[in-house]
Amino acid sequence: MEERSRRSGGGGAAATTSSSPSAAALDGRALAAKIQEYERFSNEVLKRDLQRVTELRARADREAQTWDELAAAVRRTMPASGGGGGGENAAAATAAAAAPTAPPLKTLVEVAPGVHCRAVVPDPSRLCVAVGLGFHVECRGREEALRVAALRRGGAAARGAALVEQAARLRAQIRFVGEALAELMRLPPR
Repeated sequence: MEERSRRSGGGGAAATTSSSPSAAALDGRALAAKIQEYERFSNEVLKRDLQRVTELRARADREAQTWDELAAAVRRTMPASGGGGGGENAAAATAAAAAPTAPPLKTLVEVAPGVHCRAVVPDPSRLCVAVGLGFHVECRGREEALRVAALRRGGAAARGAALVEQAARLRAQIRFVGEALAELMRLPPR
């Protein structure tokens, strides 16, 4: 047993010292491969994920802004008592016609992305809000329309906040990989 441990301990040290130039070359190649792998991971995975998260956050911010615009339009056109006015928002709402009780509302309705047509709504006291997946909610008053807009805006804002945190984590990972690369290459960190 002692002879075996002496051989493995002594032989290993002798092998390392006798073949140190080739081991250093192997370590240099392995180090270069590891550096390249980290650079590829940072550029192809982390930075791509950060760009995707940034785009999703911008989309969530635009959605929240759309719901804010709907709420502003409802406040502007519907009276506080719940009837008589109307709302307009080409991206999120269309007015539903009923028996005329208030002055007609003239608006633009989005019929396709970037394509709008003029519309005249005889009674803008009811509002149909597109909530997604082809579903529409009919709001029969100012308070109900504002509640729907606030709920949807809150959901978009929560998604945006979660995406901000995810982007911060990705930036920290990119910074960590950059510092690891600088340490591997023995360069000062940027």
